[in-house]
Amino acid sequence: MHAWSHRALVVALVGALVACSEPELPAMDGPGAEVVESFVSPELAAPADAPVALVVDEGFDLGLEALAGRVLAAYHVECAPEPPTSPPLEATPFAEAKASMLATFQKRDERCRLVPGLTLRRSSWLDTLEDERNDWNEAFDQELLHELPDAYYRRFNAALYGDGKYTYHGTYVASIVAAAAPKAKLVVVETDLLSAGERASCPTRGTMDRWIELYRDPDIAEAYMARPPSRFDAELFALERRYGVTYRNQSFGSDPAAVRLKDCPGLPWNDFYDVVTKLSIKAERARDALFPGDETLVFRSAGNASAVVDTSRDALYCEPLDDRRYLTIGAYDPDGVASFSNSGGCVDVYAPGVAVLAWAPKGYRVLFGGTSAAAPLAMAMAMRTFGPTGSRGARRSAFLERFGQSSPPSLGRFVPLAKVPTSVLYGPPWGFGAPK
Repeated sequence: MHAWSHRALVVALVGALVACSEPELPAMDGPGAEVVESFVSPELAAPADAPVALVVDEGFDLGLEALAGRVLAAYHVECAPEPPTSPPLEATPFAEAKASMLATFQKRDERCRLVPGLTLRRSSWLDTLEDERNDWNEAFDQELLHELPDAYYRRFNAALYGDGKYTYHGTYVASIVAAAAPKAKLVVVETDLLSAGERASCPTRGTMDRWIELYRDPDIAEAYMARPPSRFDAELFALERRYGVTYRNQSFGSDPAAVRLKDCPGLPWNDFYDVVTKLSIKAERARDALFPGDETLVFRSAGNASAVVDTSRDALYCEPLDDRRYLTIGAYDPDGVASFSNSGGCVDVYAPGVAVLAWAPKGYRVLFGGTSAAAPLAMAMAMRTFGPTGSRGARRSAFLERFGQSSPPSLGRFVPLAKVPTSVLYGPPWGFGAPK
């Protein structure tokens, strides 16, 4: 059958299906009833020659066919409640606050630990639409999503995204890595990510001034760098070593100073970010001595706040050191740097970040976007090209040399579209390249 006739047939069949089935389906108002699925950790043997990535995220579906045999282990982070703080920091004399902080840094933080297994909370709407799933996925394979009837698209959109109650972010990220790096294996760690709608309330000016004063104190800085590793850090390092992890994806992060200034104006966010970032850089160097042999290269998303981040005063992830463990990934679209992506000197590389093909729970295709999609795509390119061996510094430099092409240099480095597998990118009018 010719391609054009097959495309027309798919659209016609989908339209007929909608016309016949829509009256029988319940209206998909709201997020749907909650379905809870629990997964045990597979605990598969670590491969000798395949690259392994740790994915830290939330909303993993380990029953997804696209991840079958790819996940070696699955854990979740379990933390004890934060102890209440009283009295407010700004009301505490500096000497007393300093003594308390020094005492805290001398103790091992036991609050968080890794626990095998994880739980997925998803919408019951995904079960309601199982009979139509193949047609929906066929529309993705033929790049006909933009031609589907509005009613059909709205129904699936409600089922897959709801009103934000359920998140499948980790499933999207893991499925991108699995598709773009076919030989890669994964270890997943589920944690609760702070969403944009759940940002912490604004601190007082006195509290921020006190934090800045404390972190600038040389005794505090020395104690912070010398503090023992937390239980969580030690268990995460042990997990990575057990499974031969040499890559990590972190498609989450903190808001840049520009966002915090907008949300909480009149506060010294730039000064706060600057002192915290510089101290964190020093602590990273001290951490290397505590965890010798850590060669994990971390790919992290730059964020979607449309902010320019050039220095440590702009974002907590700005660490201008060539030998660091991180690559910060922004997003580009067919026109250049994506309008939503953070950009600037603190972004190392831009990768495709619109209309990236991913999988949702229960085997539904979805389009995923943002720097959260660009980061795992960039990491997958590194995994399939450089494999599991070599120091993180060598792999980082090799990645920038091979994939970080400047076009033009003023816009920063871009992963060339020609080197990205077409199987993970949707075509026009929403994506890249020529229609299939």
